[in-house]
Amino acid sequence: MRPAVEQVSESVSADDKYRYRLEVELSNEASVCLFLMLNPSTRDERTRTGYHLTRERCKALARARRCGTLVTCNLFAYRCSRPRELREADDPVGQPENDRHIRAAVRQADMIVCAWGDSGRRALPDAFCDRVRQVIALLEEEETDGRLYALAPGLTRKGRQPIHPGWRLLPSASDCRRLDIRSGRLELASST
Repeated sequence: MRPAVEQVSESVSADDKYRYRLEVELSNEASVCLFLMLNPSTRDERTRTGYHLTRERCKALARARRCGTLVTCNLFAYRCSRPRELREADDPVGQPENDRHIRAAVRQADMIVCAWGDSGRRALPDAFCDRVRQVIALLEEEETDGRLYALAPGLTRKGRQPIHPGWRLLPSASDCRRLDIRSGRLELASST
């Protein structure tokens, strides 16, 4: 059962430049779906107006998987409209708070959807690759086996990064592929 009005809560920095966690209560179901994406938007979730494609696709997947709560965390906690704006921040990751929130969300989640896409590679080539490695190591430390997923078809062709929900060719927001961590990289799980 879906609540009459979705309950939204955010964990943001005092200056509102960083959003570490966004949580949306979708229904009374107990399970939690975590999306790990690239960066939070500048959109104020407290006064949510209008349609937001990424958020709606994340909610659709969570509902299709019977998850009552959607949690969103990001590799980079700096709030911006476009990934290239991450260059403007002295600390685009938002440490140490960001990793603390990611770890807590990973421990809470029944399903973890890695969905940061490739656009960070163009915005911050070295920092993006380093950050991806750090987050994958964090996921491995937190023993996420069996809970990692990517949106179908899975990984991008060029960078082999998990597909972002805003990808225009996304076949369906509810189709997922299981992921494994192998040699410090995300790989599609074998179908066996």
